[in-house]
Amino acid sequence: MIHYIIDGHNFIHHIPRYSTLLDHDYVSCLKSLYRDLLNYSDIRQVKIVLVFDGNAPWDPLEHSNNLILKFSGPDRNADQDIIVQAEKWKGRHTVVVTGDRHIIRSVITFGCQTLPPKKFFRIIDEKIQPRKLKRTLSNEKPERLSRTEIDWWKKEMKKARNIKTEKDE
Repeated sequence: MIHYIIDGHNFIHHIPRYSTLLDHDYVSCLKSLYRDLLNYSDIRQVKIVLVFDGNAPWDPLEHSNNLILKFSGPDRNADQDIIVQAEKWKGRHTVVVTGDRHIIRSVITFGCQTLPPKKFFRIIDEKIQPRKLKRTLSNEKPERLSRTEIDWWKKEMKKARNIKTEKDE
């Protein structure tokens, strides 16, 4: 089984979807990333540890055996927690997602693979988009429509346009 360790704040700052949201609402940004990773971990059946600096600003309502959310606390930084986790899961089956060179150098010594945030986001985004509506946290509305919903709306709009055109003739 593949294990991912994600440097949360580093990841957010590399991905426009999250960094834009971060500028407006920190907690919503973290929840959005958490929800996307929760969907991805369920779909692909992979283990993910998402690590952030500081204290948790919210308590996730939904838990998963595949996704662990960690906050380093006030006296540590996430980098240390990421390196410790990589050492526990050492080997090629562990992928650390970060752009931080210090972390990359450290986890490579444990035989772990590394992946830049943008590349990992492209992987998860194509997997979660069709199923994005599957999970939401605390009855939130989904961020966007699924491909099926988009196709349905297009078909409905085309029908309405055809009816209007027929009436006009």
